[in-house]
Amino acid sequence: MFRNLDETYKSKVKVGNREFLEVKERGPVNVQTSSGIKTILDVLLIPEISQNPLSVGQMLEKNYSLHFKDHKCTIFDPSGEQLFCVKMKNRSFVVGWEKISEHAYSSTTQVVSNLWHKRFGHFN
Repeated sequence: MFRNLDETYKSKVKVGNREFLEVKERGPVNVQTSSGIKTILDVLLIPEISQNPLSVGQMLEKNYSLHFKDHKCTIFDPSGEQLFCVKMKNRSFVVGWEKISEHAYSSTTQVVSNLWHKRFGHFN
């Protein structure tokens, strides 16, 4: 799902149990929307995370908007266009990246060896 990866980027992310996990790489991710493909920049690859978290703080810093209502989170890009909507499950909003980005790479020829990881992280 990454368009390309910066393998030189190294960092650590603090997770809910106060443990620090190593960020392996970072890069942009393409997301298919109703009006075409949108790119979320600087997504972190953290293979040890079992889910694909997005940081609300990081999204706000990049001028995205998040609307929480009726047990759903709707994410809008900086221009105000809706990217996707995620239902709450067990007090979390689990993003189904495979569904959201399944068409975003139909014309991309670049192969990324770490694609299978599909792990996203965030700065604390």
